[in-house]
Amino acid sequence: MKTTTQANRDRMPLASLMLAILLATPLIAIAQAPDVNINTARAALAQRQPDRALNLLDGVVLQQPLNTMAHYYRGMALGLLARHEEAQHSFLTAAALAPGFADAHRYAAVASYQLGDTTRAWEQSILAARAGSDMNDAFSLLRATGDEPADLATRLDAPLIYVTTPDLTGVIHARNWGFEDRVGGVESIATGVGTESQGEAILNSDMPYNMAYSEETGGSITTAARTNYSSQQMLQENQGRIDEVLRQFRTMIAASQKIGLVASPDLARYELQLVVNELSGAMAGKLVGCDLMPTGSGGGGFGDADVDTDVYNAYHPKKLRGKLVLRNNVTGETVHEMTVDMRDISSIADLQFRVAGYVQQLQVWVSGRTGN
Repeated sequence: MKTTTQANRDRMPLASLMLAILLATPLIAIAQAPDVNINTARAALAQRQPDRALNLLDGVVLQQPLNTMAHYYRGMALGLLARHEEAQHSFLTAAALAPGFADAHRYAAVASYQLGDTTRAWEQSILAARAGSDMNDAFSLLRATGDEPADLATRLDAPLIYVTTPDLTGVIHARNWGFEDRVGGVESIATGVGTESQGEAILNSDMPYNMAYSEETGGSITTAARTNYSSQQMLQENQGRIDEVLRQFRTMIAASQKIGLVASPDLARYELQLVVNELSGAMAGKLVGCDLMPTGSGGGGFGDADVDTDVYNAYHPKKLRGKLVLRNNVTGETVHEMTVDMRDISSIADLQFRVAGYVQQLQVWVSGRTGN
């Protein structure tokens, strides 16, 4: 009976072989352009200098914790240093940052196999296979360690989806925060009578607050007070949130049983696109303290609160509305649409809850079409 250490040693040549194959391929760019230090670290790996590579990659991760390729090559360096648990963590992090990145899933499977973590090895091997990597060698090795997952065939045969870049033109060309077409004057603005928004009043909460720091005013400003705040600027400030929405969709599609994810449109049966028509945030919160100012000489008493010294615990939920469009990737024909209404994409918990529901609906629809 082999000990765990002996078993891990037996697996070492496989990891070395895969490293050699990897380093013979061109540098892969996922999600962001590679940092110059990543190129240098990759060269160090090819020269079997893992310590030097790791030092460079640790610096990149410190400055760019979401850099997929830094985590990916960091896993390679850690593997060469026989720090297998850390290598597994780095590969799993890269795979989580870029779901459908076939090589990240493949090497996460290798690292998991080296540790005897067959559950994760199977899962990452399946994700790699669905993303386009030939994993027959991994499946053969894993079958020798125990039974394959009961849903293996179903997951490997699942229709594959490519999540493309979002359509943001609806936001860029959106009306000016709901005031356009309200031509009935102040009364109609208050009541909505005779307007496009009949029966609805315009409230402060309608206005998407931009809490960016302003050099002009020395403090936070809102779109209501700044007419030159453009849709493009709003999108730029919220790009990270939109990226996270897409990452959550990719992650949950990748983990689904009856649909799968690919990072290349060439391998997909369907293309999924998020069409954003509204992106706004209503300021909400609780006033927890303020300083009252004297009303002036001879006036006595106190006047309005000094807003500069108010203590206001506020949060700014980011509402996103639009639709999900599923297209046949061969013909380009739209085959299915779903309305998207997300209350707060700045809340990971709320975002995950809602994305899970949309992906479940998508899986049901695709399964109905394919009979799987």
